[in-house]
Amino acid sequence: MMIMLLLAGCATPRRERVSKQDLDKLQNQINMLQARVRDKDDEILYLKQRLNTMQEQPKSQTVVYAAPESSQKTESKPVFSPVQLQKALKNAGYYSGPIDGKIGKKTKQGILDFQKAHGLKADGIVGKNTWAELKKYLEIK
Repeated sequence: MMIMLLLAGCATPRRERVSKQDLDKLQNQINMLQARVRDKDDEILYLKQRLNTMQEQPKSQTVVYAAPESSQKTESKPVFSPVQLQKALKNAGYYSGPIDGKIGKKTKQGILDFQKAHGLKADGIVGKNTWAELKKYLEIK
């Protein structure tokens, strides 16, 4: 009988204590995943808006920001949504309009002002170098 009790005790799972540090790590991982989900939601919104814009605008109109062109990345182009662009510009202090995902005069001017202030080519196009500098401001609140 005693042997059976000892064996039964060995088979029961032990409850481990979780440290505050482990909980903090898990919370940080959750926060990072939530941010990635928000980024994907922004990208979906951007793609929907871009599709509508492409259907409404003449083909000769130029785009002032880099856009995702395909899921296969053959070139090193920055991928971001207009919402992310406006958030970064606003956090950096170069955009005061609403964050609506629409690239209007205020957004274009913010891009130019940001480029000038950061020693970048001030062409109004958010390319690799501009986005590398601008995305630092994306998570600042």
